[in-house]
Amino acid sequence: MKEVFKLLLELIKELQIVFIDKLTRLTKVRKFKALPNIKLNLGCGIKSKVGFVNIDLCKSADLRLDLRKNLPFKDNSINYIYSEHFLEHISYTDATVINCLKDYYRILQNGAKMKHVIPDMEKVFNAYSNKNINHFSKIIIEEKIPQSKEFASLIDYVNYGVYQFGQHKYCYDFEKFDLLLRSIGFKNIENREFNPKEDSIERKDFSFYIEAFK
Repeated sequence: MKEVFKLLLELIKELQIVFIDKLTRLTKVRKFKALPNIKLNLGCGIKSKVGFVNIDLCKSADLRLDLRKNLPFKDNSINYIYSEHFLEHISYTDATVINCLKDYYRILQNGAKMKHVIPDMEKVFNAYSNKNINHFSKIIIEEKIPQSKEFASLIDYVNYGVYQFGQHKYCYDFEKFDLLLRSIGFKNIENREFNPKEDSIERKDFSFYIEAFK
């Protein structure tokens, strides 16, 4: 019975997403498509950026869209794409992430830049292997995983980084993401440094920053 109820809730959630996405595409997209030098902030959550079209399902976003689907912008129309800790929430095993990246390539102008900030699993696993508890010092694991309160260990930090309560769908490092981007046609791919003017400081120690051009 619990499983049936869980499936029902998931179905209702998906129907809500479909409704929000279709309503946005019908009523709001046209205004933003007419803007010059469009910059997209994908999966923005509550972290909206000034000068960007901020896209997510949350109510504060400029466009409330299902980011698993193709974006409603013309080919070669976008000046810059940015996302931070977003793509790991999209399924990889059914090719959804690959389809998203192909769509980003489609809408970017020739020579335009794309930047993704991704949880760096290489850092997590290295810290675990080297017994480096200091790497996780900013994470209060008892708050993230209350069950570990009395017997927390390094593996709890790894589990939080990998799964994050089931929200994370896949793990990445720079090598993996570089291969994905090259297979699609992106070029001049680089592992960049943290940019305090653009990137969230609280995610600096747990991320890699990858830039690529169309």
